[in-house]
Amino acid sequence: TTVAKGTAFEHRSLQILAHDLAMDLHRVGGKDDGGVDLIGWWKLPRFPSNPTSATFPERIRVVAQCKAEKKKIGPKYIRELEGVLHEHMHMARHPNSQHVEENTLFSRKTGDVAALNPDASWHQFPTVALFISESPYTKSAILRMLSSTVPLLFLHIPPAPSGTSSHDLGITEDSSIGGALVNSALAGTRGVLRGEVEIRWEWCRQSGEGRPGVWVRG
Repeated sequence: TTVAKGTAFEHRSLQILAHDLAMDLHRVGGKDDGGVDLIGWWKLPRFPSNPTSATFPERIRVVAQCKAEKKKIGPKYIRELEGVLHEHMHMARHPNSQHVEENTLFSRKTGDVAALNPDASWHQFPTVALFISESPYTKSAILRMLSSTVPLLFLHIPPAPSGTSSHDLGITEDSSIGGALVNSALAGTRGVLRGEVEIRWEWCRQSGEGRPGVWVRG
């Protein structure tokens, strides 16, 4: 079913993000998820010798959406993701909202109390909106993403190899990130990462396989 396919893609994305990008995320799930499929942290290294390290974030909050669709991802999905992030930032700054209380209880069920709980002050950390798609992005979606003032990270994770079951989605040479793209609001010199962190494509000489890697200060 569509739901089963989406859930399997979320689980697969969690494994790949942890393996390739060192992200510690959790599934939210449910009809009251507020448009969020995955949420958690992206921990970044610190450099005491760097003058900017005192203000450089140790970790970044990640709010993610996953789409396992055959058609290409258009700009409407990007606008929706921007709205989701703005909504969650609003919720965090207004803890008396009924919506916040409901999602706070739900986040405890997922084992990630800080997910939507304003008392945890997670809004004090920089936040990036992550979009993970099984299908490619349209040119207009990419242009929308690059011009957005919201810190965005796009990932393309192609479908798992044919015949792979939903219970056997471990990390293999065939199950990896197919492409990654960030905008200036995230990676620019005035963005969340201050121009200190880049996502570059790394190639293995032996296998000829490639994957994105996190590079810090070149």
